[in-house]
Amino acid sequence: MTPSLQILLVEDDQDTRTLLKMVLEDHGHQVREADDGQAAVAAAASLLPDIAIVDLGLPDIDGYEVARRIRDLDGGQAVRLVALTGFSRFEDQLRAGQAGFHLYLVKPFDANRLARILGTPWRVA
Repeated sequence: MTPSLQILLVEDDQDTRTLLKMVLEDHGHQVREADDGQAAVAAAASLLPDIAIVDLGLPDIDGYEVARRIRDLDGGQAVRLVALTGFSRFEDQLRAGQAGFHLYLVKPFDANRLARILGTPWRVA
C-alpha cells in the first residue's frame, strides 16, 4: 500500500472530478476538490497539499496561473504539480513545464495509472 497523500484536485468538469476523486481515494489518498482557479489557490494556501492535479482549461484563471500562484505560496515549491488537460500540443507542454508542472497528462487518461504514479517517489528538480 502506498502512503496516503494530501491531493488537491482542480477540475471544472464535475464528472471527471468525481471519477478521479473516487479512484484516488480508492488508492488511499485524501482528496480536496476545487472547481476553478481561485478556489484552487485558496485551497492550496490552507491545505498545502503534497500534490495538486490541475486542469489547465479552467473557467476563471487558467491552470498555468494556478501553478504560478501555488509556487508563490509559502511552502508552495514543495507541492508536486500535475497538469491535466485536453491540450496536447508541444507548446502547451512546454508552457506547463515553465509554469512549474512536474507531470503532464492529456485527457482521456487512465485514472488508475495516475494513482499508481502518484504513489511512487518523484524526482523533483
